[in-house]
Amino acid sequence: TWGDVAAGGLSQRLETHSGIIHCVAWSPHEPSLLASGAYNGVVHVWDVDADVPPQKLMDHSSPVDCLAWSPHERGRIATGGREGRVLIHDLGAAPARKLPALSRGVRSLSWCPGTADRLAGCGCDGIVYVWDLSTLGHVEPTALKAHVGPVRAVAWSPHDSTFLASGGTDGQALLWAVDAGNLAPPLRRLPTEEDEDAVARDLAVWIRSVPQGAAVALSSAPPPNKTSRRCAGCKELEGARETIVMQAEKLQAVEVALAVTRATLLDAEHALLEKDVELRVMAQAEAAAHAAAEEEVELEEATASEWAVVGSDEGQAAQGACA
Repeated sequence: TWGDVAAGGLSQRLETHSGIIHCVAWSPHEPSLLASGAYNGVVHVWDVDADVPPQKLMDHSSPVDCLAWSPHERGRIATGGREGRVLIHDLGAAPARKLPALSRGVRSLSWCPGTADRLAGCGCDGIVYVWDLSTLGHVEPTALKAHVGPVRAVAWSPHDSTFLASGGTDGQALLWAVDAGNLAPPLRRLPTEEDEDAVARDLAVWIRSVPQGAAVALSSAPPPNKTSRRCAGCKELEGARETIVMQAEKLQAVEVALAVTRATLLDAEHALLEKDVELRVMAQAEAAAHAAAEEEVELEEATASEWAVVGSDEGQAAQGACA
């Protein structure tokens, strides 16, 4: 559904999806093109100015949770599904290109505004990935590991394409420095809690994860005494947060398993439908053959009866001639 925001009214209703819609995005090149991804794994590409059915992209086997139009290539769209696949669709061309799959569901995708072939993505495995489509098939994606738990959002800076941001269920917003293809450790962790001890703890963990000699920049450093002071309440909160993250990961795993099971059941249903159609066709063919056989038998019986009548007439004529 989309509407006239200024007027406050509904302008148009698009209703061909059969399930829940998880994401929508407008094309940056074609003002009338709108893409939508749904729970059934189907992506629809609508031309809202044309009274025609949407183009359907049916390459995912599980819910599509994110999609992103390329700001560089017309008609190019990236989609991510809970089965862990990232697909690149070029509208009008087939098939879709498959990027190396994530181990768990894809949650967010973002095209680099400064480099046409660079795409970032993230998912439930807690890793931020950066693909270079120009080396696809030859070079594995770069994997950025700093989050503890699923990563739900990733975005390139629209002002400086060397910066990438990511956010996860661990409450961390991370900034990554990308320069000439080299991805460094997180440039900065953005504070997401008011408690100074928690912020200091996050910074201390990050500092320990930086390789020796790596060049990084911090906006500020926590006072030394802050990193050592740990109250019982903070420990309890930390343990609770870790438990929540673990439970969220388990739920995500169950969700993915259910999606895979649903896809398997759908495939089985389609197979049964195809078998049913095949059996119906065979039954119709058998009925037609049976009807043709019965018609042939009736024709033979009629022909035999006619010959019997003719034979009887000829016999009578022969007897008359003898008399």
